[in-house]
This record gives sequence, structure tokens and C-alpha cells, in this order.
Amino acid sequence: MEPVTHDFRSLEEHMKNVEPGTMLKELIQVEGVVVSIRRLSKKLFFFDIIELDSLLNGAEYKDTYLEAIVSCQTVPDLDEIQRMRRQVVTTQTTRMVGYPERNKKGVIVIHAVQLVVTHMFDTENSTGNTRAVVHNRIVDKKKDATLLKVQQFITVDQSLKKPLGGVKGPCRVPLCKVWWKGRCIKGESCNLRHSYANDAEREKFEELAMRSKAASQREVNSEDPHGEGGKFMSSKRATIFAEWIIEQYGKEGLKKGTGVLDIAGGNGAVTFEFHVKNNVPCTLVDPRPQKLVKAHRRYLRMKDKERRTDEAKAVQNEEEEEEDVGFDIFNTEGDQAEEAAESAEPVTSGLVPDQAFLPHAQQLLDEEFTTTELFKNSSLLVGMHPDQATDIIVDSALAHSKPFVIAPCCIFAHMFPSRRDPGGEPVRTYNQYVEWLIAKDPKNIKTAYLPFEGRNKVLYRLPL
Repeated sequence: MEPVTHDFRSLEEHMKNVEPGTMLKELIQVEGVVVSIRRLSKKLFFFDIIELDSLLNGAEYKDTYLEAIVSCQTVPDLDEIQRMRRQVVTTQTTRMVGYPERNKKGVIVIHAVQLVVTHMFDTENSTGNTRAVVHNRIVDKKKDATLLKVQQFITVDQSLKKPLGGVKGPCRVPLCKVWWKGRCIKGESCNLRHSYANDAEREKFEELAMRSKAASQREVNSEDPHGEGGKFMSSKRATIFAEWIIEQYGKEGLKKGTGVLDIAGGNGAVTFEFHVKNNVPCTLVDPRPQKLVKAHRRYLRMKDKERRTDEAKAVQNEEEEEEDVGFDIFNTEGDQAEEAAESAEPVTSGLVPDQAFLPHAQQLLDEEFTTTELFKNSSLLVGMHPDQATDIIVDSALAHSKPFVIAPCCIFAHMFPSRRDPGGEPVRTYNQYVEWLIAKDPKNIKTAYLPFEGRNKVLYRLPL
């Protein structure tokens, strides 16, 4: 059955005589910008779309959006539902095919059976600031939709908490997710809510906390010598990771060739530790643009201040030595030459750059990259929670006889369905994943635990 293409207005005209609670047994096709996503379970999620012209023209959200449902009722394959869920991203234009229904409230909804991303806005797009406009419109419309429901929630003291989205007047302040997990250190200065609205909300988040704790307990390894109380915060993990690598492999060994390659390093935290703090050549290999974080800039400002202080002290010491030794008042030619040389030296603006400055290969680790001199002459491949790049780091290192160090984190089982344990079962848990990686070279891949929070197990291979 070929779907019939509609815009929002023609769909409304098509459905005007349909009785509430009726779903038509005909396929239609409609396209719009995703503005909201709500996931209820693995078998059910909703999302709202709105026509791009309506979004940019500032039309009322409640009058122009169309709700879509993806469920096992129309998509019986659970894996297909999960794949469709990952396709749906706010700000992107999506074309969907499905069965239209006028629900009991008289609202048109689409039971989607197929989704196709037709356009995703990005910073390089020729539409200029369209992406920013779309994003801001979506934020505004989500705010409008929230205000329609806000009366059913509690009112909090606005002198203590910032209202949701910067809207003036009483509204519901979101619950602080760090607080209900028992770790918020901001106290009264936190902009989010540190109290439960009612017993139902308390029960909900206490159950979530129990599930989270149980999941953490399942991954606790008795071999970890650091326990639960002897670990540093995750913000220190790049420092701990780099220092441990230097201790294991030695600075001189890491400086050989083109140095260390930090694969999928994101903002370059590990690269910064090697390249800036420890003077070990390191290149960030990541297709995403590089951006220095606040901690990096703070460190550079501190070092810049120390450098200027040392230079001032050196100048002062030289002046004191000249006063002690004395000088020839008639030797003016030498003084003039020295002053001219000093004035010709460029005045630097310090060590804090306006743009990212770390060595950066803005590309993926793939077969093409392994043919480059940068890869061939590298001393070590490293990956701190490299996500989807974990497998390729290990495979590339083994294929080219290179040492590596990785700290595996997320599994992404849905993206790598071919991973199987020795019994033929799919690899879905963290412990299964670690064992699966070790099995690639069980003789040479070793393990260690580092003292930081989160997934702190390290897999490494020494030079052969």
C-alpha cells in the first residue's frame, strides 16, 4: 500500500469526519521538525513534530504540532522500535509513514511504522543561523507547553529557586537529580529543587535510586583494590589515567616517534595532561571540533602568572647584580644595541589561547588513518571512555602490533549486535564486554584498576 502524502492542513481536512477513537487503516506520509520526545518504555515512545514554516513564523505550539506514536501495536519488532527511537532527534526534519487516528480527545495522532530523517541542521549548513532559530523556537514552544500543565504542580519560593526556563511567576522547579542521588554539594545555592513534591514523587525517585544502586552493585568487582570510599571524583580521571600510563610506560618510551594518540578524546582532557602538563607529545584523534574547557584555561592562566612572576624576579635580580658590579657610563653603544634587541622582541599575550591549540587530527580511527605516518610512528594508543571507538582501538593496535591503554565504558550493544560471548549469547553487560575485549588477545592484554569514580577498569597491552 502506497502512503498518501499530506501536509498538516490537508491531514486535518482528511480527518475532520473521523469519529474520536478511530484509527484509519490507510497509510499516510507527513513531514515536520521534531520538537519533543517522550520515551515511556522499550516498546513505546512519543514525539511531536511541527511544520518548519510554522515553527519559524512563531505559530502557537498547541495549534500546530502533530503527535506521533511508535509502539509494538504497529511495529512488533522490539529492535526496530529501538532503532526508530535513536533516529528521532530534536531540531531535525523527519518524514514518517503511519496510520492516522483521531483519539478520544479529538486530537490527530500518527501511529508511525517508518521514519526517515530528511534534514538535520548543523553549523556548516548553508541556511546560516536557521539551526539556532529552530532551536530557540523549540525551547520557547516547550516552555509554552510546560506552562499549560504547570498548575497541577507545586509552587516553590522563587526567591530561593530559579523558575523553569527563566519564566517569571510561580512554576514547577525540576527536582535536582544529583540531590536525590545523595551527592549534591551546592545546598541552598542549587537552582533546582531539593525536596519531593508529594509521596508519589518520593516513591518514584527512591525506586530509581534503588535500581541505580543495584545496577552499580552488579558491576562491583571484588578485584578492585580501591573500594567505594577510596576513589577520586571523575573530574580527576584524565589526570590519574595519564599519570598511570607514564608510570607504566615511561616518558622516554612515550616520546618516541609521533608520541601518544588519544583516540575519541572529546575535549582533549587526556591530550592536555600529556602534551601540556607532562611534555609528552600527544595528538587528539577525534572528528569533533576541539574546544578548551574551563579547567584547561584556568591551568594555563595559572602557569602564565607563574611565568610572568619568574620573569619579573629574574629582571630584578639582574638589576641588583648590575648595581653591585657597576657599569661603564661611557659604553653607550653596547647599551643602545641591547635596548634595540629587547624592543624588537615580540610581546606575547600569555599562554591562554583564544582557539584550541592541542595537536589534533580531526578524523576517525579507520583503515585510512592507519596508513598515515602519524599512526605508524605513534608510541601508544589510548582511550579514556572512548565509547564506540573502543573496539577499533583494540583491533587497530593488535593488527599493527602496537601497545594500547583503554578504559572501557559504554557498551552500545544495539550498535554492535555481532558481539557474542563464547556461548553465542549477545554481549550486553559491562563485565561481558570487558571479557570479550580481553579474549581478543588473552595472553598479552592485562587489567588494572585506577582510583577514580565510575568505570575504572583499564585494559592495556605493553610493547612486545
